[in-house]
Amino acid sequence: MIGLIYKDLMVMRKTLVLYMVIFVVYGYMGIAYDQGGLLFAMVLVLSAMLPVSSIAYDERCKWDKIANTAPLSRKEIVMAKYLFAILLTVFSVAVCFVIYLFDSRMPMTEKLIMCYMLTMGGMLYQALLLPVNIKFGAEKGRNIMLAIMFVPVLFVVAVSNTGLVDLPAVVLFLENNEHLIPYIVTATVAVVYAASVTLSVKIYENKDL
Repeated sequence: MIGLIYKDLMVMRKTLVLYMVIFVVYGYMGIAYDQGGLLFAMVLVLSAMLPVSSIAYDERCKWDKIANTAPLSRKEIVMAKYLFAILLTVFSVAVCFVIYLFDSRMPMTEKLIMCYMLTMGGMLYQALLLPVNIKFGAEKGRNIMLAIMFVPVLFVVAVSNTGLVDLPAVVLFLENNEHLIPYIVTATVAVVYAASVTLSVKIYENKDL
């Protein structure tokens, strides 16, 4: 499995260098113009898109057919993609944190909160995007990915309109119990991520290569 992750890193090494440059440019712009959200949005998007790009590279060179002739289970191949995604998230957040250190106007607490939100947001979008791309492929999944980006927002709107959940009461509860928010968010993302891994493994095991 480590070999699979190493393969993805080597295949995408030039892309990773390019994104490092993008991080630095957006980080500079964010600090210079007091727009920290620029870097936040860029890191969030890239941490979700890079694992998808690795799937596209695999499809282009027919890697799946080669990998399935090796003594590897399909579950291990899928797990390697998710571990690669987590590794990219950790790397992206670490770079983001280093860049934030140069912004003396932002308190350390706020920097840590931003990095936490990046980690959770990146993993959430990975959990939504990876099963789609494993199921439909990078080419067909590209249009679906655009719609998925808005799933969290649409979900909140749908819940609000149906009245199944009293959102004002939920907001009030969270405001009165702010210390619980990190635990709730972490638990929710963990459950969604675990479900995503399970679904992706099942899809890939049943996929005709």
